[in-house]
Amino acid sequence: MNGSWIEPQVSCELESLNNASEVINQLENEISEKRNNYRTALSESTRKLNRLSSKLGDSVAKARPYYEKKRLAKEAQAECQLAAVRYERAVSMHTAAREMVAVAEQGMIKDSNQLDTAWPEMLNHATLKVNDSEVERISSEHEHQEKAESFKVATMGVRKLEKKLKSSIAKSRPYFELKQDTQKQLE
Repeated sequence: MNGSWIEPQVSCELESLNNASEVINQLENEISEKRNNYRTALSESTRKLNRLSSKLGDSVAKARPYYEKKRLAKEAQAECQLAAVRYERAVSMHTAAREMVAVAEQGMIKDSNQLDTAWPEMLNHATLKVNDSEVERISSEHEHQEKAESFKVATMGVRKLEKKLKSSIAKSRPYFELKQDTQKQLE
């Protein structure tokens, strides 16, 4: 009886293994094909960019610092925006904690004749929240100021390079636009 029960179970497990092997092989083939497509696209785009760079001459090399500074300025802007969100959140938390202290104080005043410990506990908890949120608010405010200053400096650098390299930037624009489009496609 045991032998007859094992054979169907073994048969079923072997079938599952065969199916899993087929799926694995199919997925390996797909990933291999996608890697080949990626390599082909990368190679083709590199050739196009090299041809265009040769056609445009040294303007690409001259304009490269501008485009790099522009990329860094965009990153600095994103960091500044994240820091602003963190600061706004910290201010909201601080305001809410201060309101919680006010509520607890009003509750203690209203119920001052009773020996209820809930209000003092709430006040103590709210006071701790105010202190914690104040530290976070100050920290996030400094972080935002630093990120805003970095963004400002980067933006000024972009403008300075834009004025200095105006003709090289204009001449090399097709190269950098193609490069940006290519990077998006490869991603």
